[in-house]
Amino acid sequence: MFVIKSKERKNLLANVISLFVLQGSNYIIPLLSIPYLFKTLDVEKFGLVNFSFAFIQYFIILTDFGYNLSATKAIAEHRDDKEKIQQIFNGVIGSKILLFLVGLLVLTGIVFFVPGFSSYKSVYFISYGMVLGSILFPVWFFQGMEKMKLITFLSISLKLVAIIPLFILVKSPADYLYVPIFNTIAWIACGLLSLYIIKKDFGIVPGKFSIAQIQDSLKESSPFFLSRVSVSLYTTSNVFALGLFSGNVSVGYYSAAEKLFQALQNAYSPINSSLYPFMTKTKDLKLYKKVFSLAVVFNIVLISCLLFFSHEIITLFYKNDSIQTEHVFQLLLIACLVIVPSVMLGYPFLGALGHSSYANKTVIGPSIIHLIALIVLIATKTFTIYTVAGMVIFTESLVLVSRVYGVFRFKLYKIQKR
Repeated sequence: MFVIKSKERKNLLANVISLFVLQGSNYIIPLLSIPYLFKTLDVEKFGLVNFSFAFIQYFIILTDFGYNLSATKAIAEHRDDKEKIQQIFNGVIGSKILLFLVGLLVLTGIVFFVPGFSSYKSVYFISYGMVLGSILFPVWFFQGMEKMKLITFLSISLKLVAIIPLFILVKSPADYLYVPIFNTIAWIACGLLSLYIIKKDFGIVPGKFSIAQIQDSLKESSPFFLSRVSVSLYTTSNVFALGLFSGNVSVGYYSAAEKLFQALQNAYSPINSSLYPFMTKTKDLKLYKKVFSLAVVFNIVLISCLLFFSHEIITLFYKNDSIQTEHVFQLLLIACLVIVPSVMLGYPFLGALGHSSYANKTVIGPSIIHLIALIVLIATKTFTIYTVAGMVIFTESLVLVSRVYGVFRFKLYKIQKR
């Protein structure tokens, strides 16, 4: 186990812990209500709610526009320049507002004119409120400032408050709208309170922004946006495609497994999110290699245990013996063996050491292959929850191989003295 020696390393550890609690709350707290919703809403309505969430993720990706990477890096590099930080903040918020309005127009067109969406207009428009919440909650700012613990308690408290009404109000499948309603309330409330914290502790407030600022901001972050869109093709698009071509029941079974998988996958997100600004600033390769090794070994042991007890986990969690959900869960666990090292070699390593462009390319190619494969599966009528999960393993493996190649190509595996 490595020893934290410097102030910077102590700050890294504090942010990893804060982000772990924050990200954990994003996935673990909702998991408290999922077994209840799975049983109460029935598989079809549970699938509809998760399909709408997957659909709205596209708009969150649009308004994010890669800023969780580009803006985080910019804030980290200009942390001591308040005037520059204010400019960055204004440009990013201005861009996000513009993209929010564009997304709203697109959503309106789809919901009113595309068959299959018009029957559930309310669920999509209510869920779109989460896009506004994601704009108001600038996680990228806190990551760049390495001050994540300031908003951790806030986020956890609001999410706990958001799920309590679900147990009281959701009594049948007809009550499914309460799920997006309280999710939206929690996201927006968390965003507003985080803006208050930013004003109080850093003296930064959303201010006037110019067209030029928005253009520069969008141009600077566009390569990162392309990367995020590519990732969505083999993550969010799976649930979305299942909803379009296999129905809400298939989405229900797949989502039940995916929720557990996402909670596990995002348990490692705090390490990556904290390492990115830290490595951008320090280039501490020796520490990175130790963190990487510990995370990979721990992941292998954890996944092995979860695979062995997968049947018991699904039965205990969802209170039923769903063989479909269990098999999907097993396949996604195998994917997690690949995802953890792949993600850690991405922006926290390749990106932080000056190879962001290559890190972006490592997901673009595999995502295109994934999309083509989904089309082939649909055309050949072999598109099932199992083949989709299998494609996740294949695509994530391609990303890992390309990133390992990049590490050797750029000779980044050599430890440099600080």
